[in-house]
Order: sequence, then structure tokens, then C-alpha cells
Amino acid sequence: MKFCPLIASLFAASAAAAPAGHVLPRADSAEGVLLPPGRGRHGGFYYEFWSDKYTPSKANDAGPILYRNLEGGRYKVQWNEGTGNFVAGKGWNSTDADKVKSVTYNATFSASGTSYLSLYGWMTTPNPKWNVEYYIIDNWIKYHPAQGERIVGTVETDGAVYDIRAGIHVTMGLHDPDWRQIFSVRREKRTAGTISREKHLEAWKALGESFDSHTYSVMAVEGYRSTGEADVTVLSYEAA
Repeated sequence: MKFCPLIASLFAASAAAAPAGHVLPRADSAEGVLLPPGRGRHGGFYYEFWSDKYTPSKANDAGPILYRNLEGGRYKVQWNEGTGNFVAGKGWNSTDADKVKSVTYNATFSASGTSYLSLYGWMTTPNPKWNVEYYIIDNWIKYHPAQGERIVGTVETDGAVYDIRAGIHVTMGLHDPDWRQIFSVRREKRTAGTISREKHLEAWKALGESFDSHTYSVMAVEGYRSTGEADVTVLSYEAA
């Protein structure tokens, strides 16, 4: 996972979070309980919560991030300046994620610094050397990952134009996996609506990107060295 691809420290965060294969969720988590970083199932959805402040030796320490699963597709997260980088969200994994064509959500979302509200996911590719990390961003604060010369195309869907930034090859080092990043960023920010993921995948393929199956796809909040809070609900989705 991660954030601003131009910030080297976040590259390290992404590599640590990049899944090696399909996730096997743990048992359904309790509702409303503060959770440490991890992944699992709750309310009929898969959830993913990652933090670069988390280590297994400090299982209850995610830094100053408060994450709670609520009913159905809803969750809440609060964070502050000491957070570092985190991603949290609810959605689908494995073959369930492959079937999703569109997602309808609503949210409250505010932050003092760099953060995204997006449909976020990881996919495998025909090239075994890397996976794809993608963002379909409906709202961003402070940092815009696709503007100016970075834009390689656009897709018009769901009542707006999204600018696309693709072909970003992230290299960590000799013993770390590489991955590619793709961003679709909505020109008119919003915090509720439908995201037609299928349209974005088609647009990315038209630009030469290639990918196979999903590891997971979640309606996510991401923060980096900022203070904020969000209350997000996946209301419904269309599946193939």
C-alpha cells in the first residue's frame, strides 16, 4: 500500500503491504471494537487495515490510528500526525473481488493533510516480477497524484472525468518485490456515489496496462502524516 509515489519512504511502506497471493481472511471480527492492523471479514465484507507503524511484536500498537468495523459495509477510522502511512477499508478479496463491476458508497471524510478516499486494490499481472496497486480516487487532500505531465489519459464515467496516471514502476531493491501503480483521479471531488470500476479497468488496458486477478479491492481511506477522520459505508455493489 501506499501513498504519494514520489515519496521514497512510502515506497517502503507499499512493498511491506504488497500481498504475495490471495488472502485467507481470519474469522469474522467483532463489531465496534478497536482493531490492530490486519485483514479479515466483518458484516459480509472483507476488510484490510495496514499501518507502517505496526509490528507483530506490538500487536496492539498501530500508532495513533483508531479503526472500527461497524454494521455491514461500514467502518470508521481516526488518525493524527504521528500516524505515518496507513490504509483501511472494506470490500472484497480473491474471486469475489474479480466479480465486482461497480461500487456505491457514501462517506464523511476530512483531514488536515495528505489523504485519499478511493476504491483501492491490488492485482496480479502476467509478469511474475510485479503486481499492480491501483487507486480510483474520488476525493484527495493536499497531494494530487495525477496532474500536469503525469496524466497519460482520461476516462469519463459516473458523471465526471477522471485523470489517469499509469506506468509507474516502483523498485524497492534487490530482495524486495517491484510493483506498478495506476491512479484514476476524479476532477470534481465527492464523498458519495457510484464508482464503475469496470470502466477504469478498460481505460487502463487501453493505455497498455495488463493485469490478471484481484488480490483484494476495498473502499478505502489512506492517510500520510496528517490528522483526520472518516466514516465510510459500502452501500451496494454490482457483480458479474
